[in-house]
Amino acid sequence: MHDHFHDHDCQQGPHPVWNELSAHLPFSVGAVIVALSSLAVVRLVFKVGDHQEMEHFFHISHAIHVLLAATGTTAMFLIYGGKRLPALAIGVLGSAPICTLADILFPWMGGKLLGQPMEFHVCAIEEPFLIFPCVALGVVTGVFAAAHVRRLTIYSHSGHVLVSAFASSLYLMSFGVANWMANFGWVLLIVTVAVVVPCCASDIILPLLFAKRRRRVHPEVGEAEDVLERRH
Repeated sequence: MHDHFHDHDCQQGPHPVWNELSAHLPFSVGAVIVALSSLAVVRLVFKVGDHQEMEHFFHISHAIHVLLAATGTTAMFLIYGGKRLPALAIGVLGSAPICTLADILFPWMGGKLLGQPMEFHVCAIEEPFLIFPCVALGVVTGVFAAAHVRRLTIYSHSGHVLVSAFASSLYLMSFGVANWMANFGWVLLIVTVAVVVPCCASDIILPLLFAKRRRRVHPEVGEAEDVLERRH
């Protein structure tokens, strides 16, 4: 988990997108390593590797990923000056579609590049009642938590990229890549791209491109302080 300051003057210094990307990227890569190492232990020590079991774990991790992505995207948009009504649309756009890219499309493409017979399975279409309640809960959580929870975007993004690393890895194992440990290096690269690109786009790039870069008073800090001055 990282810790960083935002610029006091929103109009000077590096763009907030770059600030957030540079601070979050190392954790994103670390999350992929933790996820793959954990799944390797589960496979080798506990002998859990059946495709059907992996598919169940994938659906759970993908749903949680969607919830955390909706929370983080919505909160980031609000913290950087966005209004609540547009925040709802940003939260929806930054969760289900982008999580599908991270957990499904990128791993599917990566598996195809490895020559594996990948199955294309989109949860938002085939299991909508699994995904869209998580979207709604995540957006609502982001709206209210942005006003009351310090360091919310750190917590949500940290959980977001870790769960995404598990979901992307589990998709590869569940829907086509039989012996993933024999291709561990390639799998590591595929999952890293699948996590870093969409997750940073969801939690960071999308909300900061649409939000106003202006100062806001946060209910947890003093009237003379600004939300962009504090660590979050």
